Amino acid sequence: MAAPEYPESVIVSLFVALLVGVSQPSQTASSPAGQASQPPVQAPSAASTDEAPAPPRDPAEVLVTTPTAVILVPVKAALATDYEAALTLLQGAFSSSQEAEVRAVATGWKVLKATEADSKGNLIYVHLLQPTVDGVDYRPSVWMDRLVKDLPLEVLDKYRDSLAGPASLLSLSGVATMSEAPVPPSDGGAAPTKAPGGPVPAGTTGAATPPPPPARRPGGPGR
Repeated sequence: MAAPEYPESVIVSLFVALLVGVSQPSQTASSPAGQASQPPVQAPSAASTDEAPAPPRDPAEVLVTTPTAVILVPVKAALATDYEAALTLLQGAFSSSQEAEVRAVATGWKVLKATEADSKGNLIYVHLLQPTVDGVDYRPSVWMDRLVKDLPLEVLDKYRDSLAGPASLLSLSGVATMSEAPVPPSDGGAAPTKAPGGPVPAGTTGAATPPPPPARRPGGPGR
């Protein structure tokens, strides 16, 4: 019997189907468990999660942490006039300001000059701060930059040249106010002990203990 003849279109369709069937296993083998490949997930960098570092603190800041403080400033004796001229300029800016914070700082800030010089002959200017304002930098140069409009550079330069050294900050705490009565201790204090037969200690009440009677000899009255 003669073999059946197929049309050319049927043969082409079977050939294409065979090629597709052969190519499919190679595609599925490239992906494990028949899953489609996905691009790798990139972990967030540490720089994106960390906060920006805080700016470094100025080592020359004069920040006070107590209600009362004193700043001692050594000034070259020959340039004391330049130092006082800068303070006078700052005083005028403070007194004319209407800002609440500026007024609070100015109210508790006084400057005095010591009659005695230090061991190197420098004059000592005492900045008395009472009461202080938290978080305020008490350097005069900082406040001159903030308050004085069109600050002459020569004034600021002369002010800095007049300084004989770094300022010394003394943060003070109260101990005693001599015009007021002292505050008693919180525990009340222990009561003073009375000596037998002696006088009552000062500041206490009650009669003194009488002395013991004289000893009597056997067989007769005491003599």
